[in-house]
Parts: sequence; C-alpha cells; structure tokens
Amino acid sequence: RDSFVESRVGAVEQNFEQLVAEIQNLQSQLDGLSLPEVGAPCEDATPGEDVARSLDEALRSVTTLDRRLTNQIEELSSTVATLKVKFDGQTARLATLGERLGSAHEPALDALRNEVQAARNQERRDVESKLSALERKMSEVAEGQEELREACRQSRAEVAASSLRQTPAAAAPQPATDSAALRMLEERLNDQ
Repeated sequence: RDSFVESRVGAVEQNFEQLVAEIQNLQSQLDGLSLPEVGAPCEDATPGEDVARSLDEALRSVTTLDRRLTNQIEELSSTVATLKVKFDGQTARLATLGERLGSAHEPALDALRNEVQAARNQERRDVESKLSALERKMSEVAEGQEELREACRQSRAEVAASSLRQTPAAAAPQPATDSAALRMLEERLNDQ
C-alpha cells in the first residue's frame, strides 16, 4: 500500500512539473511577442490566434490536471482514512487479545505457582524429617559405641582380675587370647 501511494504521488509530481514547464514555455512565448500599439492596424492576425490557441490549450491542460490531481488527492485521502480505520481496529483487537491472553493464563500460572510452592514445602518437610531421623540414629550409634567401649573396658578389667586370681601356669594362655580379641573389638569401634 505504501509503494502504491508513493508511486501515485510521484506521478502527480511529474505531471505538475510538466505543467509548470509548459506554463513557463508559454510565458516566454508571450514575453517574446510584440503586441501592436493600441489603435495600430493589425497586419496579421495569425500570431495572436496562435497565442490564444496556446493559452486555451494550456488552460485546458491545467484544468484537466487540476481535475486529475483533485481526484487523486481525494482517492489518497480516502485510502489513508481507510488505512487509519483498519489500523485502529487492528490495534484495538491486539490490545483486547493481549488482555484476554493475560487473564486466560493468569489462573493457570497462579495454580502452577501454588503447586510448585506446595511441592517445595513438602520436599522441605521430607528432608527435615529424614535429617532428624538421621540425627537420632547418629546419636543412638554414638551412645551404643560409648556403651561398647565401657563394656570392653569392664571386660578387660575382669579378665585382668581373673587372670591374677588363677594360677600363673594355667592363666597365661587365656588372657593373651582374651586381650587380643578385646583389642580387635576396640579397634573396630574406634574406626567407626
């Protein structure tokens, strides 16, 4: 549409320039004519008739051009008005569509946000419960380890006490195997 309007305006400008050139040509012809003095007899009526004919042609050309220009300007004005109405209509439709899209998707987006938030909260609660369970187990293991160490110390003390009570010949092999087993158990506990 823009190229059509531009080509039409270009054609009108060319026609106008041609008419201006023709008028200037006629003006120069008029300036070049020598008009007879008032009251002087007219020798030849032909140059005056040529000028009159040229002026009539120029006047008809200007009139024709004026009609064509008026028609083209009216045509362009109506085309521009039609385009403006169409543009305004499209702009209004786009604004309405944008509002509809926003309002149509807003509840879905809110629901999605709520679901994501609920999922995050649930995940956080799950992680916190697992962490607290792990902390309880760790404290139970630490307490159990302490109890085992204490039991090992008591067993070692009992073994040492019983080895002192027994005879030296019979008791010699037994404490060595008991204390080796106790040391292994104690090393395992320390490694944990």
